[in-house]
Amino acid sequence: MVPLESTAKRASEPTSLHVPRTPRPRAPAAPPPRAPRRFRVVDLMTRETLVDDVAAAAAIDALKGVRSTVDVTISVWDEHRERWRPLTLAEQRAMFAFSRPEAGAPSGQPASDGIAPTTPTHRAAASIASSGPPTR
Repeated sequence: MVPLESTAKRASEPTSLHVPRTPRPRAPAAPPPRAPRRFRVVDLMTRETLVDDVAAAAAIDALKGVRSTVDVTISVWDEHRERWRPLTLAEQRAMFAFSRPEAGAPSGQPASDGIAPTTPTHRAAASIASSGPPTR
């Protein structure tokens, strides 16, 4: 057993409790500006490099002399992996459409002659022509 007097002597004055402040969240550092994308266009039949390490405008100019999107392979430089990444078919089609503005008009836009389809039959025909073959 502990004598009652020894426990009474141990009691001390209450001290104030210090609670540290929560740190303020820092604003995230701005990411470094991304370098312009660099492209490579290679002819599939001859494996000849048409343009290499060029900006998008020069790659689109090179595509003007190409017959079809399937005749070339378009690659973009990947900074993180440090290698050339082939574009997807949709990305290649988008670049190809930029090289041919008269053929690359999206559906619902007036045709290059400025005449928009006005009747339901014309609109349906235009949507079918722009959507491609039906999928099953």
